[in-house]
Amino acid sequence: MPTVFQDRAAISLYDAQFSGTTKSPISNEVIGQILTSMRRFKSVCSDFGVPDQNVRVVATEATREAQNSTEFRNRITEASGWDVELLSKSEEARIGAEGVASSIGSVTGLVMDLGGGSTQLNWMRSEKGVCRMAEKPVSMPYGAAALTKRIETAIDGTAIGLLRDEMKGKISEAFISLQIPRDLQQDAEAEGGFTMYLSGGGFRGFGYLLLDQHDIKPYPLPIINGFKAPGNAFSSLADLHLDPELSDRLDEKFRISGRRARQIPAVAFLINTLIETLPKIKTVIFCQGTFRSLFPPIITSLTNKSRRRPRRCPLRKAPSRNSSSGSTPRGNSPLRS
Repeated sequence: MPTVFQDRAAISLYDAQFSGTTKSPISNEVIGQILTSMRRFKSVCSDFGVPDQNVRVVATEATREAQNSTEFRNRITEASGWDVELLSKSEEARIGAEGVASSIGSVTGLVMDLGGGSTQLNWMRSEKGVCRMAEKPVSMPYGAAALTKRIETAIDGTAIGLLRDEMKGKISEAFISLQIPRDLQQDAEAEGGFTMYLSGGGFRGFGYLLLDQHDIKPYPLPIINGFKAPGNAFSSLADLHLDPELSDRLDEKFRISGRRARQIPAVAFLINTLIETLPKIKTVIFCQGTFRSLFPPIITSLTNKSRRRPRRCPLRKAPSRNSSSGSTPRGNSPLRS
């Protein structure tokens, strides 16, 4: 089902809540910008004949943790007439994993989706459109923007070390809580390690960096979906200095924005901490699909998510929760960091 219109507002709800290390409510200025985007999206939906009952507005970590979350969501409802659906941490993690399944034919291993404020960890086995995953996927407060903020404001190397130790503890607890099934563990033992599937803009930005640093220059297919790298490939880039020349090259070759490029060192820090903490990761596979892939992709704004049940993995079409046929246009407007 092709996308006929897509739009995205260049607003980071996570960054909008911080001035230095001080967290503040989402400002009236930022709320105003978002309301303008929502009104524009409502006009687009009207032009395409999307009825209000087929529009879903969903929000994730940055909205969940905002000091004025309720006020923020109420103002969106007042301006647009649409209620804002606040996803739980486990729903966000599950949907992120299903987004990966929508872009990779077969998935067997660990799945991570990286947002701005949080990152989600799950396990998945997806074959022939049927998938299994953890009953309670885990969401951790180590999104690309959040981790970049913590690293950039760390006082010294000791503070960075404490952050790494904190992350190792959280990741270890998360992995145990997922209750990896025995058959998945046996597959990992037979293959010499787990395969990890990475989705989300921060991870994809790092994947493009690996493409840029690849031995084959220029890399012939600058397509991130399905790109594989050995788990040990990340160690050599852990302390990479992202100079202006490299940042410009990533922007020119792969359209990686300056903001996303600035997050690459934090993403490298996260990936290396994962590899140090989790059982052996043999291969990493980057995925284009995210939870935006789960919404019926007729009209999209900002980024897209859905709430399909985990019995069936999404392939190319996702049925509307509110429409018995696939003929009525839908609109989806998620609020993510």
